[in-house]
Amino acid sequence: MVLKGQIEMNEIRTTIISSISGIIGVGLGVIGTLVAAKVTNRIQQQIADRNIDLQKKIAESSLALQKQIADSQSDLQRDLAKENNRAHQRALIDGMVLKMLEFLMEYPHLEKDEFCKSYPDVKGHPNGKERYEAFCCFVFNLLMAAFKHFDEDVKKLGDYIGIDEIVRSHHRWWEHDRENLNYDEPFRRAIQAVIDRLKKEGKI
Repeated sequence: MVLKGQIEMNEIRTTIISSISGIIGVGLGVIGTLVAAKVTNRIQQQIADRNIDLQKKIAESSLALQKQIADSQSDLQRDLAKENNRAHQRALIDGMVLKMLEFLMEYPHLEKDEFCKSYPDVKGHPNGKERYEAFCCFVFNLLMAAFKHFDEDVKKLGDYIGIDEIVRSHHRWWEHDRENLNYDEPFRRAIQAVIDRLKKEGKI
Protein backbone atom coordinates (compact mmCIF):
# COMPACT_ATOMS: atom_id res chain seq x y z
CA MET A 1 0.00 0.00 0.00
CA VAL A 2 2.88 2.32 0.89
CA LEU A 3 4.57 1.57 -2.42
CA LYS A 4 1.39 2.27 -4.31
CA GLY A 5 0.99 5.58 -2.48
CA GLN A 6 4.53 6.55 -3.27
CA ILE A 7 3.95 5.80 -6.94
CA GLU A 8 0.85 7.96 -6.95
CA MET A 9 2.72 10.80 -5.22
CA ASN A 10 5.51 10.54 -7.80
CA GLU A 11 2.99 10.67 -10.60
CA ILE A 12 1.39 13.74 -9.03
CA ARG A 13 4.77 15.39 -8.66
CA THR A 14 5.61 14.57 -12.26
CA THR A 15 2.31 15.98 -13.42
CA ILE A 16 2.80 19.12 -11.33
CA ILE A 17 6.37 19.57 -12.58
CA SER A 18 5.26 19.02 -16.17
CA SER A 19 2.48 21.57 -15.73
CA ILE A 20 4.83 24.07 -14.15
CA SER A 21 7.38 23.47 -16.90
CA GLY A 22 4.67 24.00 -19.48
CA ILE A 23 3.57 27.19 -17.79
CA ILE A 24 7.16 28.40 -17.56
CA GLY A 25 7.74 27.44 -21.18
CA VAL A 26 4.66 29.35 -22.27
CA GLY A 27 5.71 32.32 -20.14
CA LEU A 28 9.20 32.30 -21.56
CA GLY A 29 7.75 32.02 -25.05
CA VAL A 30 5.49 34.98 -24.40
CA ILE A 31 8.37 36.96 -22.90
CA GLY A 32 10.57 35.99 -25.83
CA THR A 33 7.90 37.05 -28.25
CA LEU A 34 7.42 40.36 -26.45
CA VAL A 35 11.16 40.96 -26.32
CA ALA A 36 11.51 40.02 -29.98
CA ALA A 37 8.59 42.26 -30.87
CA LYS A 38 10.10 45.10 -28.86
CA VAL A 39 13.49 44.61 -30.51
CA THR A 40 11.83 44.41 -33.92
CA ASN A 41 9.88 47.60 -33.23
CA ARG A 42 13.04 49.38 -32.14
CA ILE A 43 14.89 48.26 -35.26
CA GLN A 44 11.96 49.29 -37.43
CA GLN A 45 11.89 52.68 -35.69
CA GLN A 46 15.62 53.09 -36.22
CA ILE A 47 15.20 52.18 -39.88
CA ALA A 48 12.30 54.61 -40.20
CA ASP A 49 14.30 57.38 -38.48
CA ARG A 50 17.27 56.73 -40.75
CA ASN A 51 15.00 56.80 -43.79
CA ILE A 52 13.62 60.15 -42.66
CA ASP A 53 17.13 61.52 -42.11
CA LEU A 54 18.19 60.20 -45.52
CA GLN A 55 15.16 61.78 -47.19
CA LYS A 56 15.96 65.09 -45.45
CA LYS A 57 19.56 64.95 -46.63
CA ILE A 58 18.47 64.10 -50.16
CA ALA A 59 16.00 66.99 -50.12
CA GLU A 60 18.63 69.38 -48.75
CA SER A 61 21.18 68.23 -51.33
CA SER A 62 18.60 68.62 -54.07
CA LEU A 63 17.76 72.17 -52.94
CA ALA A 64 21.46 73.03 -52.70
CA LEU A 65 22.06 71.66 -56.20
CA GLN A 66 19.10 73.58 -57.57
CA LYS A 67 20.44 76.77 -55.96
CA GLN A 68 23.89 76.16 -57.44
CA ILE A 69 22.36 75.62 -60.87
CA ALA A 70 20.24 78.75 -60.50
CA ASP A 71 23.26 80.78 -59.35
CA SER A 72 25.34 79.44 -62.23
CA GLN A 73 22.61 80.33 -64.70
CA SER A 74 22.32 83.78 -63.13
CA ASP A 75 26.10 84.28 -63.34
CA LEU A 76 26.09 83.09 -66.95
CA GLN A 77 23.24 85.43 -67.86
CA ARG A 78 25.05 88.30 -66.12
CA ASP A 79 28.28 87.50 -67.97
CA LEU A 80 26.45 87.26 -71.28
CA ALA A 81 24.71 90.58 -70.65
CA LYS A 82 28.04 92.17 -69.79
CA GLU A 83 29.67 90.77 -72.92
CA ASN A 84 26.75 91.90 -75.07
CA ASN A 85 26.93 95.38 -73.58
CA ARG A 86 30.69 95.51 -74.17
CA ALA A 87 30.25 94.35 -77.77
CA HIS A 88 27.58 97.02 -78.26
CA GLN A 89 29.92 99.68 -76.86
CA ARG A 90 32.72 98.54 -79.16
CA ALA A 91 30.40 98.71 -82.16
CA LEU A 92 29.43 102.29 -81.25
CA ILE A 93 33.08 103.29 -80.87
CA ASP A 94 33.98 101.66 -84.19
CA GLY A 95 31.12 103.63 -85.75
CA MET A 96 32.49 106.86 -84.28
CA VAL A 97 35.93 106.12 -85.77
CA LEU A 98 34.38 105.63 -89.20
CA LYS A 99 32.46 108.88 -88.78
CA MET A 100 35.67 110.71 -87.90
CA LEU A 101 37.38 109.34 -91.01
CA GLU A 102 34.41 110.37 -93.18
CA PHE A 103 34.56 113.87 -91.68
CA LEU A 104 38.29 114.14 -92.44
CA MET A 105 37.73 112.98 -96.01
CA GLU A 106 35.20 115.77 -96.47
CA TYR A 107 37.27 118.40 -94.63
CA PRO A 108 40.91 117.25 -94.91
CA HIS A 109 42.29 120.62 -93.73
CA LEU A 110 41.07 119.81 -90.20
CA GLU A 111 44.11 117.61 -89.62
CA LYS A 112 46.69 119.76 -91.36
CA ASP A 113 49.40 120.93 -88.95
CA GLU A 114 49.34 124.48 -90.22
CA PHE A 115 45.61 124.77 -89.67
CA CYS A 116 45.59 123.05 -86.26
CA LYS A 117 48.47 125.16 -84.95
CA SER A 118 46.62 128.36 -85.88
CA TYR A 119 43.84 127.65 -83.41
CA PRO A 120 42.15 129.67 -81.95
CA ASP A 121 42.95 132.25 -84.64
CA VAL A 122 41.67 130.14 -87.51
CA LYS A 123 41.56 132.04 -90.82
CA GLY A 124 40.84 131.37 -94.45
CA HIS A 125 37.93 128.95 -94.07
CA PRO A 126 34.24 129.94 -93.79
CA ASN A 127 32.98 128.80 -90.41
CA GLY A 128 36.37 127.14 -90.05
CA LYS A 129 36.73 127.74 -86.31
CA GLU A 130 33.25 126.48 -85.46
CA ARG A 131 33.66 123.43 -87.67
CA TYR A 132 37.06 122.65 -86.17
CA GLU A 133 35.75 123.00 -82.62
CA ALA A 134 32.85 120.66 -83.38
CA PHE A 135 35.28 118.19 -84.94
CA CYS A 136 37.66 118.30 -81.94
CA CYS A 137 34.77 117.88 -79.52
CA PHE A 138 33.65 114.80 -81.45
CA VAL A 139 37.18 113.35 -81.59
CA PHE A 140 37.85 113.76 -77.87
CA ASN A 141 34.42 112.32 -77.06
CA LEU A 142 35.48 109.34 -79.16
CA LEU A 143 38.74 109.08 -77.23
CA MET A 144 36.93 109.19 -73.90
CA ALA A 145 34.44 106.51 -74.96
CA ALA A 146 37.32 104.27 -76.08
CA PHE A 147 39.27 105.12 -72.90
CA LYS A 148 36.34 103.89 -70.78
CA HIS A 149 35.82 100.85 -72.98
CA PHE A 150 39.44 99.78 -72.48
CA ASP A 151 39.12 100.17 -68.70
CA GLU A 152 41.04 103.47 -68.66
CA ASP A 153 44.16 101.77 -69.98
CA VAL A 154 46.03 104.29 -72.17
CA LYS A 155 48.22 101.59 -73.72
CA LYS A 156 45.18 99.61 -74.89
CA LEU A 157 43.65 102.83 -76.13
CA GLY A 158 46.84 103.57 -78.09
CA ASP A 159 46.79 100.09 -79.58
CA TYR A 160 43.24 100.72 -80.80
CA ILE A 161 43.62 104.25 -82.15
CA GLY A 162 46.53 106.66 -82.72
CA ILE A 163 46.04 108.73 -79.59
CA ASP A 164 49.51 110.30 -79.82
CA GLU A 165 48.85 111.60 -83.33
CA ILE A 166 45.39 112.89 -82.43
CA VAL A 167 46.61 114.68 -79.30
CA ARG A 168 49.66 116.07 -81.15
CA SER A 169 47.41 117.55 -83.86
CA HIS A 170 44.66 118.92 -81.65
CA HIS A 171 46.28 119.69 -78.30
CA ARG A 172 45.86 123.45 -78.81
CA TRP A 173 42.09 123.07 -78.91
CA TRP A 174 42.24 120.92 -75.78
CA GLU A 175 44.34 123.47 -73.91
CA HIS A 176 42.29 126.49 -75.01
CA ASP A 177 38.77 125.13 -74.63
CA ARG A 178 37.24 125.61 -71.17
CA GLU A 179 34.63 122.99 -71.97
CA ASN A 180 37.31 120.36 -71.42
CA LEU A 181 36.59 120.67 -67.72
CA ASN A 182 33.39 118.75 -68.37
CA TYR A 183 35.37 115.58 -69.10
CA ASP A 184 35.90 113.33 -66.12
CA GLU A 185 39.15 113.59 -64.19
CA PRO A 186 40.76 110.23 -65.14
CA PHE A 187 40.37 111.03 -68.84
CA ARG A 188 41.64 114.60 -68.43
CA ARG A 189 44.70 113.33 -66.54
CA ALA A 190 45.35 110.73 -69.27
CA ILE A 191 45.21 113.35 -72.05
CA GLN A 192 47.40 115.74 -70.09
CA ALA A 193 49.93 112.96 -69.52
CA VAL A 194 50.10 112.36 -73.29
CA ILE A 195 50.55 116.10 -73.92
CA ASP A 196 53.33 116.35 -71.32
CA ARG A 197 55.13 113.32 -72.75
CA LEU A 198 54.91 114.64 -76.33
CA LYS A 199 56.26 118.02 -75.21
CA LYS A 200 59.12 116.30 -73.44
CA GLU A 201 59.88 114.32 -76.60
CA GLY A 202 59.82 117.58 -78.61
CA LYS A 203 56.90 116.49 -80.76
CA ILE A 204 54.72 119.47 -79.85
